[in-house]
Amino acid sequence: MALAHPSLPEEARDTIATDYYIDGLDNPDFALKIRERNPASLDDALRISLQLEAWARDSKRNQGEVASKTNVRSASFLSDDVDIRLTRIENDLQKCVESLANVAQLSSQVARQEPPDNVKVNVDRPQQVTGVASRTQPLANAQPQRVATQPMVA
Repeated sequence: MALAHPSLPEEARDTIATDYYIDGLDNPDFALKIRERNPASLDDALRISLQLEAWARDSKRNQGEVASKTNVRSASFLSDDVDIRLTRIENDLQKCVESLANVAQLSSQVARQEPPDNVKVNVDRPQQVTGVASRTQPLANAQPQRVATQPMVA
């Protein structure tokens, strides 16, 4: 309002904004009830409309009716295109989560599998690591290590 009417005083701009708000309500009876309360500002008009709407819903609920329609209009910020894109993104994200779950399941299955029969495993002699001082004799309580070597060709 300040940009549309820069020369008007603040009180006049607030009165015009209040009138536009009340005129924009869906229900003429509801708008009349707000006008009867003579709101001094736009904030007062909004407070009065919210209070009247809450009282109306409460009285309908007490009478057993379900209040499904609001008297104050709201702005919808999501267009159909944005809603469609959001749904597509959610579906893609769900597919990614399912793929990750499958990878984790396959990984745990592979970790539990024994080596195939065609791989020779030498458990008698531990694998030597180069670049590290190694012991000439194995430790007494050491467990034999499984070392995978090249597959045997028959």
